[in-house]
Amino acid sequence: MQPKVIHSEISDKMVEGLWDVKELAVYLGKSVRWVWLKLPVPPEQKGSIPTLRIGGTPRFDPDEIRAWTKAGCPPAADFRGIEKLRIAK
Repeated sequence: MQPKVIHSEISDKMVEGLWDVKELAVYLGKSVRWVWLKLPVPPEQKGSIPTLRIGGTPRFDPDEIRAWTKAGCPPAADFRGIEKLRIAK
């Protein structure tokens, strides 16, 4: 099931820098618990979210998440592979 993206609730803080779990949840229109449950999903599996780890803490690149949702939320590994190909061209 593709998350419903709620753009009207994005704060100015969320537009700058990396997002934390709460900010991602607001953007996707999901609960913080839902995001935490998706984080252990291996990147090659359906339902995985493109994630960066900083000191073990999950963070999310807003531009990458926006592109990921526009692409239909494919597995994170597939999505990152597509993005690397686009950059290489």
